[in-house]
Parts: sequence; C-alpha cells; structure tokens
Amino acid sequence: MNIASLFGVLFFAGAIYNLFTGDYPNAAVGGSVGLALILIDGGLQALGDLNRGGFAQWLSENRHAVQNGGATYRGVEIHPHTIVRSFDVAVSVLLVSWRAHSRPYVPGAEFVWLRGTILTMLSLALGWWAFPWGPVHTIQAVGTNLGGGRRLLVAEVLRSLDAAAANARTVTAPVAMAGA
Repeated sequence: MNIASLFGVLFFAGAIYNLFTGDYPNAAVGGSVGLALILIDGGLQALGDLNRGGFAQWLSENRHAVQNGGATYRGVEIHPHTIVRSFDVAVSVLLVSWRAHSRPYVPGAEFVWLRGTILTMLSLALGWWAFPWGPVHTIQAVGTNLGGGRRLLVAEVLRSLDAAAANARTVTAPVAMAGA
C-alpha cells in the first residue's frame, strides 16, 4: 500500500467517524478526499508507461523469441499478432486537462478489467475539472475504456519500444551561443 492509499483510508475512517457523530459536511469532504487519493494511487499504479515493468519489460527481454514463433508470458502464448489492451485516463487540474494511455496489459495473464475499471473511475473523478477540454477528454477516455480499451498488436508495442529506445539514445549536441 502506497502513502496515498494509506491517507485515503485514513480520510475514509475520519469520514465514517464524522457520519456517526452527525458531522455530515465533513463526512462528505473526508469521503471524497479519501476516494480521490485511493483512485489517484490506483490509477497511477495502473497507468505505468511503456518502458517500465510488466509486460513491456518482459517483451523487451523476449523480443526475439516472440518474433520467431512466440514465447509464453504468464501462461499466455505471445506472438506479434497477439492482441493486448491499453486504457485511457483523463485528469484535469484547474485549466489544464490531459489524456494518457496505460501500459499494455495481456488478457488472460493480467487483471485487465480491473485496470480498465480503475482508470475509468479515476477519469470520472478527476477528468471533468477543466473547461472545455476536461469533459471532452473524460468522455473520450471513459468511452475507450468501456469499449474494452485500445486494441494493440504486440508488433505495435514492439515498434513503440523501439521508438522509445531510439529517442533515449539520441543525444543532442550543445548549441553554441552567439557572442559567447
């Protein structure tokens, strides 16, 4: 359990206490803050990125086997035409809103529905709060997730990993300042 989830649970405990003592406004605030902290923590864990952990790391380490007939990931046969799922999340803060994609998840090897549900709930809780793009990004993210997420082929994920590795290797030369 991360610190955000711990504080979320503590806020919920305070909200329950406030409910029993009749302090309903503080119970509502505490429950809302607790839910937001738990959703943020779970959403950030679910989000990940293509270069960190999980399936993407395994795929990087087993790319040749996958491209040459297949390899097994947590009991599921993986080859370039295997379909994996990625989910969207929308987050808004004041006037800024953005939509991001999760790392790929393998149906049958990971709890794909849980990841999609967490990111959908996170989008519903935190996506609306910037006008006009917050509601637009939230509707797009929730629609994508309710449709089962983005369908990606393992070959597409391999190309994304190659592009990320190429970008990481690119080193720009320092630019000389005129008159310096």
